[in-house]
Amino acid sequence: RTPPQVRERERAEQALRHSEEYFRSLIENASDVITVLEEDGTVRYQSPAIERLLGYAPQRLAGTHAFAGAHPDDRQALLQVFQELRQTPGAVRSVTYRNRHAHDGWRVLECTATNLLHAPAVAGIVVNSRDVTERAGAQEALRESEIRFRTVAESLGEGLLITDLDDVILYANPRMEEIYGYRPDELVGRVGLDVLIPPEDVAPFRERMARRAGGVAERYEMRSLRKDGTTGWVEVHGTPFRNAGGEVVGTLGAITDITERRRVDEQLAYDALHDALTGLANRALFLNRLEHALERIRRGRGIPFAVLFLDVDRFKLVNDSLGHGTGDELLREVGARLAQSLRPGDTVSRFGGDEFTVMLEGVGTPVEATQVADRLLQALAVPFSLGGREVFASASIGIALCDSGDVNPEELLRNADAALGRAKTRGKGRHEVFDRQMHAAAMRRLQIETDLRRALLDGELRLEYQPVVRLETGRIVGFEALVRWQHPQHGTILPADFIPVAEETGLIGEVGRWVLDESSRVLAGWHAAAPRDPPLTLAVNVSARQFLQPDLLQQVECSLRRHGVAPECVRLEITESVLIDKADAAIETLRALRGLGVQLHLDDFGTGYSSLAYLERFPIDAVKIDRSFVHGMESEPRRARFVAAIAAFAGSLGVGVVAEGVESPAQPRVLRELGCQYAQGYLFSRPLCADDAERLLARDPAWVYA
Repeated sequence: RTPPQVRERERAEQALRHSEEYFRSLIENASDVITVLEEDGTVRYQSPAIERLLGYAPQRLAGTHAFAGAHPDDRQALLQVFQELRQTPGAVRSVTYRNRHAHDGWRVLECTATNLLHAPAVAGIVVNSRDVTERAGAQEALRESEIRFRTVAESLGEGLLITDLDDVILYANPRMEEIYGYRPDELVGRVGLDVLIPPEDVAPFRERMARRAGGVAERYEMRSLRKDGTTGWVEVHGTPFRNAGGEVVGTLGAITDITERRRVDEQLAYDALHDALTGLANRALFLNRLEHALERIRRGRGIPFAVLFLDVDRFKLVNDSLGHGTGDELLREVGARLAQSLRPGDTVSRFGGDEFTVMLEGVGTPVEATQVADRLLQALAVPFSLGGREVFASASIGIALCDSGDVNPEELLRNADAALGRAKTRGKGRHEVFDRQMHAAAMRRLQIETDLRRALLDGELRLEYQPVVRLETGRIVGFEALVRWQHPQHGTILPADFIPVAEETGLIGEVGRWVLDESSRVLAGWHAAAPRDPPLTLAVNVSARQFLQPDLLQQVECSLRRHGVAPECVRLEITESVLIDKADAAIETLRALRGLGVQLHLDDFGTGYSSLAYLERFPIDAVKIDRSFVHGMESEPRRARFVAAIAAFAGSLGVGVVAEGVESPAQPRVLRELGCQYAQGYLFSRPLCADDAERLLARDPAWVYA
């Protein structure tokens, strides 16, 4: 019999063998590689998985150094980790390095080593290794992608912001500091709504965030809040930011600072709606507000109002005796006093020249209106201090009341103007309220109509010609034809006195045909008598009512053909009022005229509220800057800037610029430097009859002003 002690030992040895076989089976079938190293790093045992991992047979590696196949660049770091590991019993270290594959370059291994030198059962260092080549490649690609992204993002000329769906900032490029004043590290982790947007704009921005979360990309302008508390404007192109699965996880915002552009746009818009001299509303803005007030009454939501038409008495005397500079200063002071004497909601405008208009909403009776008029007259009765001189001025005021939407702005102004005429005839420095008994003015207009019909039959109309000079050479390149009425009793009558009547009565068609035909005849004669290269041009004014006549194109074509005038030698001058009422019809007529070959000029440019838009929308060849901007501009920087802005804007669209009202020798040089190509005015010549104009052409003067 076997003694019990022997049987016990045999059972223990058998259990040990089973345990060793079990663990060996685990090691040899594990996907990870198991290596047991001696203290000096020599391989004592290598699991079979090494052949799958690196292509080496396990027995081939036994007795070799564990790091023999390591990449040269990684070996030093490996040795340092190994040294630290074997000096500390029980220590565990992890390291990632590259190891040569037996047949195919390098593999990236992730190893975890445990120091079991002190454990009698092992007495070695156990290393667990796995292949992480693909993961390392992906990580490297990700790092390179991040580097490329940052390189591009940090070199952009615009700000770049990445936020999550809660508007927490995940990334900001350096350009953001220039726009908002925050360094990128000051922004990351903060909520954009809290630091970059004025509080009053947060609510609408939340709506944009909701749209972005729904996958909508947008481009928009919004206010910005800088670190120092100031606000500006930015243009944002917001794009939904998606993860690999296509799910929206945030926003990518490309941000451009447009503060200066907005300032310039707002200034241009303001200048287009306001008088350059006084800063008050201009004619166009006043008419616009007047029309809105009438529209509110038509819809039953308006209130009665009064229109005051004010004219500075004896203003011409101030201009002639003290100079235009003093006259301008007086107009500025008059405008300021009027504004100070009115309620904040009232509208006061410089309507043109020395005329001002006022709209008083809620003032519906003669008593109320005359009380305001008295207050204005009292304000203007206080002497003005102009250039060290004490100047007394007064004004006359015409008042028209409105409580019905049946009238239009022009009729209201005409009524107020009629009342103004009565105030002037009754001694000036007073006010009058329009009433239906004012027949005198109407009778006079009727007489003008009668006389004008006779004038067309008797040949009393004539043309005068004012030269247009090319500023670069100082030589005449053309003329503007100006119609005059030589009345047998009243002498010369200017267009302002009879063209409105002609438009109202329908006579404008006959007047316009005569002007076109006569100007074409004279131009043809000049071309025949003294040919020029390039040919002499002639500008003809077309009134608003004439422009809207259906046979205008036929009129122009017939006149040019009858006299053999090339269309490109003719410029038709229109005012923006032509374009306001029926824009669609106007653009068709303009295109037809351009198709004929004539050039189109926009007269009195800068005095209306939409001139800048007209240059882009309508086929205009040149603009004529109104004399109100040219006058005094050499000493008024604001006017010069306005002229420069018009010239620059027109130039960017390929539109020419003609300056009117040139009177001082300094103006041609300034206008040329500001970008104007042509000019006309009394400095060169007053309007001349055809014979005098022909003699002027024969002299071929060249005006040179250094």
